[in-house]
Amino acid sequence: MGPVTHLAAGVLIGASIGTATGQPVVGVIAGSVGAIFPDIDRPGSVLGLLIGHRTLTHKIEFVLGVGALAMALLGSTPYAITSVLSFVTGGISHLILDAITRSGIQPTLFLPVHFKGPLKSGSILVELPLIIIMLLCIKKVLGVTI
Repeated sequence: MGPVTHLAAGVLIGASIGTATGQPVVGVIAGSVGAIFPDIDRPGSVLGLLIGHRTLTHKIEFVLGVGALAMALLGSTPYAITSVLSFVTGGISHLILDAITRSGIQPTLFLPVHFKGPLKSGSILVELPLIIIMLLCIKKVLGVTI
């Protein structure tokens, strides 16, 4: 999926977790970062040139490892649980969205399973409806009225 779709999913997840914990802004920020973080290996990036796209950074173990590192760094700060939970679930949403594309992903290092679906990544006909639905859900979760 494209970055806007991943970002919308991260905002929705972060808003939901943040609202539940009384820290919606923290949740939105952490969920957004988590949802786009696996794409630090984008083609053309230094990491992408070294390891390729949708390899190490698109694994559950990677997302959980970065979450554990973040938890260790944040320690017992008031925002630690909301931040890490939003980040990790945002990262997992990224993996799920990529797994339903035609390219798919191998979501774990230890099982040789490749998940792929019928959706074409980058197609406005696929991604725009998903983004609109997620934005409507975000509006509802945050209680925003227009």
